[in-house]
Amino acid sequence: MPTASSDLSRRAAPDQGPADLPDSPPIEGAVDQTIHLRETVVRIADPFLLTLTDMLLFKLGRHLARRETE
Repeated sequence: MPTASSDLSRRAAPDQGPADLPDSPPIEGAVDQTIHLRETVVRIADPFLLTLTDMLLFKLGRHLARRETE
């Protein structure tokens, strides 16, 4: 019998994309996962969680921009 946590982890696993490949930088995988998270948070309709998710995306974007200028 599946547990609630195992069921949740199966549903929460995003589709594997280019950023999930072993040779891609971890920051890109984090961005992809956060975009999936944001889509879910929009459906939840919690303004506080949406703000936190947007803040995370902005911070990850800053890391990407800094990496591009190095």
